[in-house]
Amino acid sequence: MEPFKNLINPGTVRSLGEHLQRVLPDFERRRFEVLAGQGLAALELKARAMQLCDALEATLPVDFVLAADALERALAPVAADGAPSATPPQAAAGLAGWSLWAV
Repeated sequence: MEPFKNLINPGTVRSLGEHLQRVLPDFERRRFEVLAGQGLAALELKARAMQLCDALEATLPVDFVLAADALERALAPVAADGAPSATPPQAAAGLAGWSLWAV
């Protein structure tokens, strides 16, 4: 069985960056991906989530309202049962799953 820590991986970082840039065109995606991905493989699960959180803090707008609005607009659509969904096509349309721990 693969360790849970591997659920926050370079793909998670890339997806988070893509969805934030989609709703926030000025988002520093490249800088975010560099900060979030540095040494990721050596980190445990909580440290990985905190690294993504720190990278978000460094690259999202300083104004909390603007940052929160961007994060909310980047979320995946809600599934038919009212719960957030991490399965396609919802995950492809927005943030879902393990990337949300950092949020």
